[in-house]
Amino acid sequence: MKAHAVTNIGLVRTENQDACALREIAAHAGILAVVCDGMGGAAGGRVASSKAIAQFLSAAEAALGEHTPPLTPIAVQQIFADAVYRANREVFDLAVITPELQG
Repeated sequence: MKAHAVTNIGLVRTENQDACALREIAAHAGILAVVCDGMGGAAGGRVASSKAIAQFLSAAEAALGEHTPPLTPIAVQQIFADAVYRANREVFDLAVITPELQG
């Protein structure tokens, strides 16, 4: 299987704040795909989406690496929910300490 990821700036914005990534998860015979929307021009949208992608991938890959296949759907859901929480926390904490990224 081949997979590709791409974002598009659209017709309104002057900066593409979206981010996406693909990772092969060989041990689980799958591909992890993640997309973060840059919030339509909000302050720090580009930074937020790229930081969220990095944190999500880090958390998800680490958790998937700790489990041997096959995983139940509930286990996968929990791994991804935790990865989303960590990504959100990363973005929130960065905005708290970086005034130009707030809002």
